[in-house]
Amino acid sequence: MLTTLMKKEIQHNLYGFKFQVIMLLTLLLVFSSVYVMYNDYSQRTRAYEIQLPDIANTSSLLKPSPLAIFDRGLDMELCSLYETHRDFGILSISNQKDFSSELFRLFNTPDLFYVTWIILSLGALLFSFNLVTAEKEDGTLRQMLASSVARSKLVAGKWTGGLICLVLPFTLAFMVSVTAVSLAPDVQFGVQDYLRLALFLIASLLYLGFFFSLGLLVSAASRSSAAALSISLLLWVTLVFVLPGLGNIAAGKLVAVPSYNRYVVQVRQAEMAERRASSEYESSGKKKDFNLREHDPERDAQVSDYRVRLARLISLSRDLIRLTPAGAYAFLAGDLSNTGVQEMLNLQRSILAYRDFSLGLPRTPSGRVSGEYPAFTYQRLSPGHVLVNGGLLNFALLLLQTTVVFAASYVLFLRYDAR
Repeated sequence: MLTTLMKKEIQHNLYGFKFQVIMLLTLLLVFSSVYVMYNDYSQRTRAYEIQLPDIANTSSLLKPSPLAIFDRGLDMELCSLYETHRDFGILSISNQKDFSSELFRLFNTPDLFYVTWIILSLGALLFSFNLVTAEKEDGTLRQMLASSVARSKLVAGKWTGGLICLVLPFTLAFMVSVTAVSLAPDVQFGVQDYLRLALFLIASLLYLGFFFSLGLLVSAASRSSAAALSISLLLWVTLVFVLPGLGNIAAGKLVAVPSYNRYVVQVRQAEMAERRASSEYESSGKKKDFNLREHDPERDAQVSDYRVRLARLISLSRDLIRLTPAGAYAFLAGDLSNTGVQEMLNLQRSILAYRDFSLGLPRTPSGRVSGEYPAFTYQRLSPGHVLVNGGLLNFALLLLQTTVVFAASYVLFLRYDAR
């Protein structure tokens, strides 16, 4: 019986106008997004190759990640040219930018993550918001229930059949896009990259499944399609925009972190005080050795306090935002694409560790490193590292949220008044 109901739902959707619109919209958005972002990746790769010969060993410049074609995330920041300052930490010298990438900054990046996060999540909700109310208004729901069809099997069949119709076009478009990109001459995917893309697809399907289930829940709790539509749109705005923003604001209120400009001023003041002390020391006729200025307790305390507070803010903000499906999906997709918060934090830690290492190198009396200066190298995070350090938790949260919403819609439908 369940298989029959599922097939019936699929056939009903395939010939429906709503499915055709969702399918065309999905194919158009996925293909156009991948095409645009592939061109963006190619331009940034060429800029990297032009800059690379002129990069000194003391600086860091990463090659753009090919997975940024699907989720660019923080890849523009990751692929900046970095140098380190012993007081201010990591300083970005320049970004790999051109006019087209500057135009993108006026809008949100049109990558596949953004298309799924915003547009297709809304499409999933609109696809399912009247699954129950439309049947009721047409009178078919009462007929099916009167024909001894179990309510549990009916709701399971409608959910399964509808979800298949929703995710099948997305999955096919994604697989075709990955195949096309992998054949491009300037893209080389390894085994780990294909694993990341597979996990990215699973995360996207879970995210779309959540909003499809949410639409079913709203439909099972509403008396009319008009009311279900209004409630669905309100919930979508709240879950995608409002709650993640509130999580970020709440973290800022709970963890006080001075602005970066204020932090720089504080360090500058400490540096000026040290220079005055150094001048007084040298004016007394004594020669100041370079190594005596390597550490200043007050300045080091300010730097350490700022880093600790900033790390707490980032951690708390991430924990609060990931409680929403949009937040969990955003962090998961970015980390799997090597363009997320995990990657940025790991790069910064690696650069600072390299800076601390370089400060300990033997130096001449003039302050220069004696011998050859070691080059900075960086390896992007592996899928295993991403999963262990928050990825599995984000997967679990998305799965739990989808399961809870479907269970709630299941219970409501069992009590739904079909009259």
